[in-house]
Amino acid sequence: MNVLMTQTEKNSPWQNKAEVENRELKRHTRCIMSRSGNPSALWDFCCQCIVELCNYMVRSLPQQKGRTPYAILTGNTPDILEFLEFAWYQPVWYYELTTFPSQTRHVGRWIGVAHHIGQVMCFWILPTSGVPIARTMTQPIPRQDMEMMKLNLS
Repeated sequence: MNVLMTQTEKNSPWQNKAEVENRELKRHTRCIMSRSGNPSALWDFCCQCIVELCNYMVRSLPQQKGRTPYAILTGNTPDILEFLEFAWYQPVWYYELTTFPSQTRHVGRWIGVAHHIGQVMCFWILPTSGVPIARTMTQPIPRQDMEMMKLNLS
């Protein structure tokens, strides 16, 4: 692939297309984080999640020819299923493996897909300890359970 090298003027970041993308990433990150009310320390997980989603989406850029950046790079069609299961910072149940038949479930927050850890559909979860963990055994907390938990906390 031929890459045309150019130089931008000093103090002119708008001339570099990557800077425009960085600005948009920051804008999306601030928007999502302010809506969810998550701690600012999670900005890197939020950015990673947004970047992964953007790589799996088609944009109206002529050079992409209707393909996703992921498909252009790898030749494979991206699978977005793991991003459809949960929303950013959504409360989830995650399960700890214990001796059969009992299971211990805990409340955590979904903070992204944990690629290269475990199997497919492995997610980053923020437990009450505040230290992110990777888990495959997760599920959304039903609305009724959320309401019950709110009543018990008050």
